Amino acid sequence: MKYLLCDYLDGRYDVKKTVSSSEDDLMCWAAAASNILAWSKWGFPSAESFTDATSIFQYFQDHWIDSPGHVNLAWQWWFNSISNPDLDIPGGGFWNNPYFSYENFYHCEYDRIKALSAIDQFLHNGWGVALNLISPNGGHCLTCWGYEYNEHGDYIGIYVTDSDDPLNSMQRYYELSQSGWAVGYPGWWYFHYYRDQTQYLIADVHALERYPGQNNSIPPSPPKNVKVVIG
Repeated sequence: MKYLLCDYLDGRYDVKKTVSSSEDDLMCWAAAASNILAWSKWGFPSAESFTDATSIFQYFQDHWIDSPGHVNLAWQWWFNSISNPDLDIPGGGFWNNPYFSYENFYHCEYDRIKALSAIDQFLHNGWGVALNLISPNGGHCLTCWGYEYNEHGDYIGIYVTDSDDPLNSMQRYYELSQSGWAVGYPGWWYFHYYRDQTQYLIADVHALERYPGQNNSIPPSPPKNVKVVIG
């Protein structure tokens, strides 16, 4: 059984890094931020000419250096034009007014035991979700659109789009585990990443509400509550 925020399979919210260029190799965070900005409609301020998630991602590439970053800081810069040492050219600040205060629309969960329950809650609230991952080999950022659970209500998979994979659609990562390489921290959530089977930890979960007045088109809740099984 699964729950999906949306079932788009045509890649409209699956921004990819530029194969022919090395200028965005470390900007998975900006790609995930762009997917959610486009889906939530915050990515299309009336005075600008952005047309899709790809054009939003290009704007990040034009203004930030190619370096590791954070999806929440990308959103905050888009709203309020905050300063950052990784900025190459000033920009952002498209919603810099009290009514559209970024803090009113942003949500996060940093407790790693609660990562899957946060994904569950945020998606059911109709919010766009991005995941920050860490592993012994480095970090990554994905856009999360859903999760899968079994007949017992246990979480068993997540549905994501990924700026690094060759697919132009959502993919499913299954066999979630609550034990992994960070020994001594039971209950944290891990899964094996597709490229090299590295085990990634879901470090934190970030969510952005949709632009006010948008039709969320949120699917109904599953027939029973999904539970988290610790241990």
